[in-house]
Amino acid sequence: MLRLHSGKKNRLLTINFRCFLVLLLLITQNSWADIAITDQFGEHRFKDTPLRVISLSWELTEQLIELNAPLLGSADTQGYRQWVVKPALPSGVEDLGTRAEPNLEKIARLQPDLILINGLQNHLRANLQQIAPV
Repeated sequence: MLRLHSGKKNRLLTINFRCFLVLLLLITQNSWADIAITDQFGEHRFKDTPLRVISLSWELTEQLIELNAPLLGSADTQGYRQWVVKPALPSGVEDLGTRAEPNLEKIARLQPDLILINGLQNHLRANLQQIAPV
């Protein structure tokens, strides 16, 4: 049985777990059906499974790699390789700037299908939604 205690850290775990579930549903859904996912921000619909995915959170980047999901870009790839190490960041993953201040122009140029952020990055949501679903 999983027991959670109250506090800021557990809210982050809950948010990351929800993001993980959303991601898992996105990559395992049949491509012939519309994909509808509802979270605290409402319903998100996708005609196809997102193949051009960007993660601005190291935790979500780790989960994408472990699930062998497509990863187009990630924030602070040099820091990820130094501090996280495993799972290893695949070659060709674009560095998108820092986790606190990602390079929005570079993200837009990459034309992602989906951008994943964590709860601490919600202040970036409005700008990122102009580029792709968040």
